[in-house]
Amino acid sequence: MRWVPRYAPELEKRVRSYQGYRATSWRVEETYVKVGGKWKYLFRAVDKHGQLINFMLADRRHTQ
Repeated sequence: MRWVPRYAPELEKRVRSYQGYRATSWRVEETYVKVGGKWKYLFRAVDKHGQLINFMLADRRHTQ
């Protein structure tokens, strides 16, 4: 893991140009979906333009 502090700033600088514009305002949506016959929680972070920022699929609802 010694490479992380050395190369992370350079990787961030190179990747940032491919990420595109991100709005400063965002919201988290939560829904319940069936995946492989089991119910899961799907959380999505969406910016004010409706662009997906990130998502998480979880077995349990983590309220914190």
